[in-house]
Amino acid sequence: ETERAFKEFFDLKDISLLAKIKMTEAKSSHFNEWFLYDFKLQNKKSPLKNFCDVNPDNWNDEDVKAAKDLLINEYGVYEVLEIELGKGLKIYNLQSKNTYNVKEQKATFQLEKGFIFFGRVGRVDDHWELIGSDSFMISISFTARAKKLLFDKLGKITPKTAIEILDKK
Repeated sequence: ETERAFKEFFDLKDISLLAKIKMTEAKSSHFNEWFLYDFKLQNKKSPLKNFCDVNPDNWNDEDVKAAKDLLINEYGVYEVLEIELGKGLKIYNLQSKNTYNVKEQKATFQLEKGFIFFGRVGRVDDHWELIGSDSFMISISFTARAKKLLFDKLGKITPKTAIEILDKK
């Protein structure tokens, strides 16, 4: 399954070609995130969903619940609507039109209102957080027309498509 995932993520015909990929930290972390949440095993479940269902390490109920909470997530292209430094962000998914108030520290010092970024919002207990690999940030604002042209018709965005869009191979 992992070999199939590498081939799919990096668009390889043969796994031996993986050695020719310049493996950056960003590619590695985005692969790991995509594999955990978006890749489908032969049983049609993501590795995280499969882990929660099988519980191979016999986690206690509280830990399994924490992992299952992470199954409630959305990857996409987000616009920063509001920032509360050191505390959180109000963000808007340009494709799904969902708005999230996320608890976040680090990104509040890196983003500005109106900036666009690729990232994943996930459920953690009773609130939303940015989860997964570091987000790709686009440190410019777009007009409403540009956002519509650029992001409305992209299709389902995952860390794989974000790497393809933002990384020059």
